[in-house]
Amino acid sequence: MLELREYQAEGVEAVFSEWRRGVRRTALVWATGLGKTVGVAHIAVRHLAEQPRGRVLMLAHTTELVDQAISKMRSVAPGIRVGRVQAQTNETLAKIVCASVQTLRSENRRRMIRDVSLVIVDEAHHAVASTYLAVLEHYGCMGVEGGALAVGVTATMMRGDEKALGAVWQSIAHEVTIGQGIADGFLVRPRGLHVTVDDLDLSQVKMSRGDYNEGQLGQAIEDSLAPQAIAKAVAEHAPDRKMILFAPTVSSAEVIGDALSASGRAVGLVHGGLAAGDRKRVLDAYRARETTILASCRLPTEGFDDPETDGVIFGRPTRSRGFYIQMAGRALRPYPGK
Repeated sequence: MLELREYQAEGVEAVFSEWRRGVRRTALVWATGLGKTVGVAHIAVRHLAEQPRGRVLMLAHTTELVDQAISKMRSVAPGIRVGRVQAQTNETLAKIVCASVQTLRSENRRRMIRDVSLVIVDEAHHAVASTYLAVLEHYGCMGVEGGALAVGVTATMMRGDEKALGAVWQSIAHEVTIGQGIADGFLVRPRGLHVTVDDLDLSQVKMSRGDYNEGQLGQAIEDSLAPQAIAKAVAEHAPDRKMILFAPTVSSAEVIGDALSASGRAVGLVHGGLAAGDRKRVLDAYRARETTILASCRLPTEGFDDPETDGVIFGRPTRSRGFYIQMAGRALRPYPGK
């Protein structure tokens, strides 16, 4: 059974304290790499010990996050049945059900999961979306009493748009920042290098939901010398590092990836448009070091865990502090020799 670090134990206790004082929907905000899924797995186990007739439902929005949740739940609770509800898989009788929120858009699928007394929301900053709200309302989480309790977990309780997260989450029970994680030795201390691209003009790129419009930003990057400047900087400063490249569009990820490949690096391309099996093959190749740069369009910002990763290429400017933190966090997990 995976044991809790001191701050994780404090966070678990803080969640139960919030519930005891009448808060029904609370959240943990722990920086990327600090073990959010392990923490909520312990919350699930303790909740079931207190309410043995209940059932725990954990919501996630990507296959990778559902896989991660199932793995951690089984590690923390080897004696409790953990099931999946996603696409054609319908293990609704498990005590802990890890489900895709897209699957639970269907009211019929929601009705099959009965006696839910706790809903866990992974990447809780998404919870204001209508798909999440439909699930929370179905199980009574949005009511005052009588419905299921809820706990959300995220690295960044912020969004690029103006939707108010306070409409869902009544409190933040416990928070651990990247700075705290670094100071306590649970995350590595990063070093940053800034690459200047003289002909990259962002003055004509419009803003959308608090950040640069991704399509226009991607085109501006492709039309500039940014791909070549990135490849040159990586060759000079990080020739042997295992890195994730973040780009604003699939096309710009491909163009920057091609520049990195031309410089001699083995590059894999991953994005949300890939079929699940193809996505898994690309991620597995990166984990196995068959490729050493993962060129991506957003996908690995949430739920991707590879402690060997020791570099991030910010191949996209951003005005979103939350998104920047999500990207940076992918490389901060400790690893021997890192």
